[in-house]
Amino acid sequence: MASLSLIFQIIPYFVQVASFGVFIAVDGYLDPSKAFVSISLFNILTSALSMMPMFIPALIQAGVSITRIVGFFRQPDLSPDARTYDPRSEDAIKIENGTFTWDNVMPEPTLKK
Repeated sequence: MASLSLIFQIIPYFVQVASFGVFIAVDGYLDPSKAFVSISLFNILTSALSMMPMFIPALIQAGVSITRIVGFFRQPDLSPDARTYDPRSEDAIKIENGTFTWDNVMPEPTLKK
């Protein structure tokens, strides 16, 4: 993350120098009005591009979140027999004979009754 931030901080200065160099090589003369207008435009772009290192990880996290949500919504619905409702029960949630594991490949259950 630090190297990405450093790159985004340094690149605008290289772009300015390269742009002025190419302009001078092509046109041969850079007057102050064009130079100052160019510098102000580069500063506007630099402030906008300085936000980019924060957006890249946020976009990656958003993509991962969307993938998880889509996977959740594509799961089949529970059958009505999988749950029961007893209005006389004092427990809000009750699990009987439940076995829980961290993932499918674990040989031993994490929780077991």
